[in-house]
Amino acid sequence: VAQQFSVMVFRIGLGILVGATLLQIAVGNTPRDMSVGRSLLRIVILLAVVALMFGLGILLAPYFAQIGR
Repeated sequence: VAQQFSVMVFRIGLGILVGATLLQIAVGNTPRDMSVGRSLLRIVILLAVVALMFGLGILLAPYFAQIGR
C-alpha cells in the first residue's frame, strides 16, 4: 500500500506474498522427519486442498449472498 511508484512492482510483490503464504500453509504442516518424496507429495496434496477450499468459497459466495438478502 505504501508503494505508490509502480503498479507492476506492487502486483509482483503481492503475488510473491500470496504465494509465500500458501507455501507456508503447506510446508509448515509437514513433519521434518519425512523423506523428500513424501514431503513433496504431502505439500502438493495440502496445496490442492487449499486451492479446493478457495475455489469452493468463490463458487459458493454468490449463493450465500442470496441467502442473506
